[in-house]
Amino acid sequence: MSNLIAVAYPDKNDENGKVKPHQLHRPAARGAAGGALWGGGAALIVLIRKATPDKVLPEISQYGGEVIQTSLDDESEERLREVLEGKLTVGAAS
Repeated sequence: MSNLIAVAYPDKNDENGKVKPHQLHRPAARGAAGGALWGGGAALIVLIRKATPDKVLPEISQYGGEVIQTSLDDESEERLREVLEGKLTVGAAS
């Protein structure tokens, strides 16, 4: 079974008050998602077939973000939300 996860990332303002897109990698991908988001934010939408949460969560926790929607069970979705909000600390991946 696959899981769909969508996480939003707001734009940030630089020291001059100009909007600076919050880009992790591949700036070209922002254009594809930009039209579907409010306020020019960015989103990461992934379809996961198989994952090891203990290895994935430490890697994504550093970027924060707001969970928009998932197909995870309630407990897994809540854990993801807490990790992204910094409320739950997870160990570094090996």
